Amino acid sequence: MTGCGSLSVAMIVRNEEATLPGCLESLTFLGDSLAQVCIYDTGSTDATVDIARQWGAKVERGFWDDDFARARNCALAQVRTRWALIVDADDRVTARPDDVRTVLRTLESRADGADVAGVVTVADSRGGVIIGRTPSVRLLQPGTAHYRRRLHENVFLRRTGAEPPMVVVPADALSLTHVGYGLAETLPARAERNARIARLELADARRSAELPRVVAALVNRGRGRAEAGDAPGAQRDWAEAFALESGSAMGLLAGELLAFSLIDSGEPARALDIAQALERGEPDPGMLALIRGKALDALGKHREALAALQVARAPRSASGQVADPGVVLSLRAQVALKAGADAEALAALLGLLEFASAPEVIGPLLRLWGERPLESLGELLVRLYPDRAADLAGDFASAGVRGQAVAAALRRTGS
Repeated sequence: MTGCGSLSVAMIVRNEEATLPGCLESLTFLGDSLAQVCIYDTGSTDATVDIARQWGAKVERGFWDDDFARARNCALAQVRTRWALIVDADDRVTARPDDVRTVLRTLESRADGADVAGVVTVADSRGGVIIGRTPSVRLLQPGTAHYRRRLHENVFLRRTGAEPPMVVVPADALSLTHVGYGLAETLPARAERNARIARLELADARRSAELPRVVAALVNRGRGRAEAGDAPGAQRDWAEAFALESGSAMGLLAGELLAFSLIDSGEPARALDIAQALERGEPDPGMLALIRGKALDALGKHREALAALQVARAPRSASGQVADPGVVLSLRAQVALKAGADAEALAALLGLLEFASAPEVIGPLLRLWGERPLESLGELLVRLYPDRAADLAGDFASAGVRGQAVAAALRRTGS
């Protein structure tokens, strides 16, 4: 595909015949802003290159040397437009063409327009369910910016070596959905690859003696170890990173990852100690409350956990990832039930219907509703979700006699 727009898509691929067609199809949402798709192939042995070329992409056959930054830069080197949108084969683009043009004009009109980069929201979809959203630098100018670091590569300005000034792109104008992490068959190979690259990056970082780079490399090696099932090794890396630079964003991320890992491995008391240490670095209050809520729940202190989770609204990690509201509401409902706070559990379940599959929520919701009139529940649901009354009626109709009574009320009230 070759157009006259001011935006190219830059991708690195390898053996992506299963995911690439869906990605390329989604690029049509970019409209006439899209000039070209530039792909750097790192050694595909399947039909990936043929699929890309059939679609009209410009493809360069290259190689893989355990360095994401080098590969990204090779893709960027093919771009001839001012702007590049960085996309992976397991990403899906959602955009409104008119809004994409507006976004690019807005970025170009800034006083620092020659250096600016765009931060795009990337949703993490697993099994068709969005479990989180992360801001990611995906719009950049190849003439002024490039990538550094082998793993979890970052964008830096060529001229100064600093990160570019960032502008957040409205999610309703342009966003991405990442579907690859939900493919179970790819997890072991990816974990092994990331662990290998992280070791190389950490060795490079220690030789450079640049503290921020060492901290980032430790965080990334910890991630690789965690993916490979080595929780103790991951915890050691994150503890070292947190001790080296607890006040930076990457240091805070290390502390957050360490705390959650300790909870998962049965050490919630240590996680609470980490939460207390995190306070000194000014983390997101919602994320700190989520850590404390999960740790207190694991310690059996359910009422204290519930009090913490009531503060944990839209927790944002130090990396910028926002926890999915449905996940937080589900946890709050579970803890409220343990604490005997039925009213709080009921409120959380009613809110959860906005995010979770209704069949998963209906059973607990009906139990908590108790002996109250089922027609009243139907009327309440219509007030909360007027556009979904018919769908909810269908879900409740499959939940036994009591569910059918709610379904009848939904149909009657929502009609």
